[in-house]
Amino acid sequence: MRAVQDFADAVRASGRVLLLCGATPQPARLMARAEFHRHVGAENILPNVEAALTRAVETATGDSLTAKTASSLL
Repeated sequence: MRAVQDFADAVRASGRVLLLCGATPQPARLMARAEFHRHVGAENILPNVEAALTRAVETATGDSLTAKTASSLL
């Protein structure tokens, strides 16, 4: 987990955003216990690929979008 935290910190320090999605229950619990959201931001830990794609578009455009709007841009 430490290596992933270090990677997440390096990505953020470079001005980019790391998105994580689809964690199964066991890794999700591990990330919660390790307070992984502090490294990537709670808004960048997503339940599924569709949510991650929507977040990616939001991050790239700087806009908060609906899933329908985001899907039309992909």
